[in-house]
Amino acid sequence: MGLSFSPMSAATTPAHLPATLVLPEWVNRFAVPGLRGALVLGLAALYLLGGFARMLDIGFAGGAARHVGLAPAVLLSVAEVVLELAALAMLLLGIRRWLGALLLATFTLVAAYTAHRVAGSVVLPTRILGNGGLGPQIALALGFVLLALEDLRSGGDD
Repeated sequence: MGLSFSPMSAATTPAHLPATLVLPEWVNRFAVPGLRGALVLGLAALYLLGGFARMLDIGFAGGAARHVGLAPAVLLSVAEVVLELAALAMLLLGIRRWLGALLLATFTLVAAYTAHRVAGSVVLPTRILGNGGLGPQIALALGFVLLALEDLRSGGDD
């Protein structure tokens, strides 16, 4: 079964492009069973580790929330852990995967913005987009959005 891309309608396709774009055959070598699940697990691995670590030490998580100015810190930390682990379960079990992916994308952007707002007053392009800035978190969030769109395109739940 070859992979292909079909635009919404042939009427919107420019004349110089085919209505269906067929990918090279070598791309099919990467369509092995279990690869998608392994890639999703890789995308979510840090959330899995971080969620369980905060669940096991909710006092530390509350202190981190307090440090960035959130109150009530412990209650918000518990809510964060519940949201994070529930979204991960949705993602990894394939139950409304698109929703879990969008929840994690939103969580990533909100957490990155909150940490960035507290971390520094110097706003330089390298500080915003480079290591330690918002760039990696934006890329991760976009990965979750891409996963959500792909899941919705393929029919939602697995």
